[in-house]
Amino acid sequence: LFEETLKVRRGLLGDDHPKTLESMLNMAATYGEVGKHDRAVSLAEEAYKHALAKLGADHPFALDTLTAVAARYRAAKRFAKAVPH
Repeated sequence: LFEETLKVRRGLLGDDHPKTLESMLNMAATYGEVGKHDRAVSLAEEAYKHALAKLGADHPFALDTLTAVAARYRAAKRFAKAVPH
């Protein structure tokens, strides 16, 4: 259902609409939960890229999206990406 929702939202709203980005983050979390960490990270990064371009780095939703990217890195055990030294 998450995949279908994302597909429909992309078609109707475009890639940079907040509801589409929300669907992308839901899919990323789901991919992470089932162990598809590469796909989860990729989708979360894509969502952040769109949020950043549409809303700017200081927007609360863009910051939430960045937090989701960090969480996907952590779940994938890419700790250096989640918390750079």
